[in-house]
Amino acid sequence: MVTAAKADAPTDGLRADPERLAAIPSAAFPGFPPEPVPQAHTLLVRMLRDAGVERVARLDLPDTAPVVFAEITPAPDAPTCLLPSHDAVRPPRDEDSRPSPPVEPGAGA
Repeated sequence: MVTAAKADAPTDGLRADPERLAAIPSAAFPGFPPEPVPQAHTLLVRMLRDAGVERVARLDLPDTAPVVFAEITPAPDAPTCLLPSHDAVRPPRDEDSRPSPPVEPGAGA
């Protein structure tokens, strides 16, 4: 018999992992601490590998933070979909100029 706890267990990471990733203050801009950027990179690579993605690579390009490249080999008859992603982490704005507070992971859930 499958209990509710067992049924929900696989989905726990679907929410917790992105929340952990979003909580890393990884703004890659001059004047911000550089240490969180590789920390976020390492966590994302681990999340992809834990999800079963076999081809995960780090791309080091000039004048930018490390880039994560991941590829999943599809079934021979499956359609192909390119899913670009950009982690739009920006420096904080002046709180007085915000129309609303910043979004926090897990808020409103």
